[in-house]
Amino acid sequence: MVGVDDTYAPSPQVFVTDLAGHTVLVPFQHPNDALDSKLVQLNPSARVVWDMLDGRRSLRMIIDAIAGHHGLAAVEIRRDVCTLVEGFLTQGFVITVDREGETA
Repeated sequence: MVGVDDTYAPSPQVFVTDLAGHTVLVPFQHPNDALDSKLVQLNPSARVVWDMLDGRRSLRMIIDAIAGHHGLAAVEIRRDVCTLVEGFLTQGFVITVDREGETA
C-alpha cells in the first residue's frame, strides 16, 4: 500500500515513450516475456501524476498540487491518485525513495 507521506520515482527499469500522441510505459524485461501484456498507456490525468513522481515530492505534495491546480479539495482526488500509484508500484513502474533520496 502506498503512503501519502512517502516519495516515489520512476523505476530505472521503465522506458517512457510517446506513441501516436499517447504516453506509454515500457518495462525492460526478459526477452521471453510477452511485451504487449506489459505496456501501459497513460491517460492525461495519469500522465500528470507520472510527471510529478520525481523522487523529491511526497505523494501528499503531489495530491495537494493537483487538487489546488483544479480547485478541488485533496480528499476528492486522494483515493484515485493513491490507487494509480499503487498500480505503478505493483507493476514495478515506480520505486519508493527514502527521506535521504535513496531507493528503498
